[in-house]
Amino acid sequence: MTDDILLNGSHSIRPCPFAERRRDETLHDFLLRRHQEMGDEITTFEAITRRQAAIIWDEREARIAHECSLLVSQAWIAAVVAGLFGIFRPDDWLGLVIAVAVASMIGGICLIRLPSALRRALDRIRGWRRK
Repeated sequence: MTDDILLNGSHSIRPCPFAERRRDETLHDFLLRRHQEMGDEITTFEAITRRQAAIIWDEREARIAHECSLLVSQAWIAAVVAGLFGIFRPDDWLGLVIAVAVASMIGGICLIRLPSALRRALDRIRGWRRK
């Protein structure tokens, strides 16, 4: 039952092409070396995973801070419009509500779109200056 065909030649020392077993290396030495290498690989993968988790966490915090700044900015825009509308037309409540709603929508769109448009424009200007 333990002839050469079933053992597939494992009774003799042969190099292992996929695990890079050396010709003069015994199975025990090979397993010890691979155990150490795999431990090092696992440590590396754990460090990479921790770094990626930290990057994702930082991006999440930045997104939350950006959303909060958008909400605060939009509230300031609505307050300014309400104050100006209250100064110029103090008796028109329906107009005040409509003006605040429209200003909030337009302000929100500007707050979201304007920074990316400005960033692209500044990148183009920097590109022109480098040429």
